[in-house]
Amino acid sequence: MRKLIEKKIKKRTEKIVNTFDKFINRDERILDIGAGGGWIGKEIQNRKAASITLLDVMNFNQIPDLKLTLYDGENFPFLANTFDTSLLIFTLHHCLNPLKVLKETKRVTREKIIIIEDVPRGSGRALSFINKIFLYLWDIICNLPSLIKPPGENITFGFKSVSQWQRIFSDSQLKIIFQKEFQSNKLIHHALFVVKKC
Repeated sequence: MRKLIEKKIKKRTEKIVNTFDKFINRDERILDIGAGGGWIGKEIQNRKAASITLLDVMNFNQIPDLKLTLYDGENFPFLANTFDTSLLIFTLHHCLNPLKVLKETKRVTREKIIIIEDVPRGSGRALSFINKIFLYLWDIICNLPSLIKPPGENITFGFKSVSQWQRIFSDSQLKIIFQKEFQSNKLIHHALFVVKKC
C-alpha cells in the first residue's frame, strides 16, 4: 500500500512540476512556501540542482535532506531578496491572510513567484457552487495529513476564480508574466501564474 501511495505522489508531483519547469533555472535558490511533504521541492532539486528551502506552519516534511523552516503563517524569517524564486503551490487558498503571505513572498523573492491554485469553473451560481464542493473534497483528499491541526487552529478553503486572483496580484503590485489553466481530472481545474514585482 505504501509503495502505491508513493508512486501516486511521485506521478502527481512530476505532473505539477512539469507545468512550470521551464521557469526554473539551474542552481536557483528556491523557497517552497506551504511545502507540505516537500515532494515538489525535492523534484525541483533533482531536476535543476536547485537549493531548496521548505517553509510551512507545521512539520509535514517527508524529505530529510531538505531544510524546513517553520513560521507563524504570516511573517517569514528571511531577509529581503533571499531567494531567486518562490513557490506557492496550492497554498494561498489555505492562508488565513493570503495578502500578507503574498506581501512577505514578494519581500523575500528577488526574481519571480510561481503560484498554482485550484479554481472554481462554470457559469451560474449553482454550477460554481457544485464545482466548489468538488474542490473542497479534492483538497481534503490531497491534503489529509495536513488537515490534522492542533486544537484552536483554523484551516481555510479560500478558493477564488482566475479573475479574483488576477485582481489580488495586481493590487499586490505583482505583474503576471505567464498564465495557464489546466486540469487534474474532468472536475478539478487549476491555474498557474508566474508573477514578478512591478
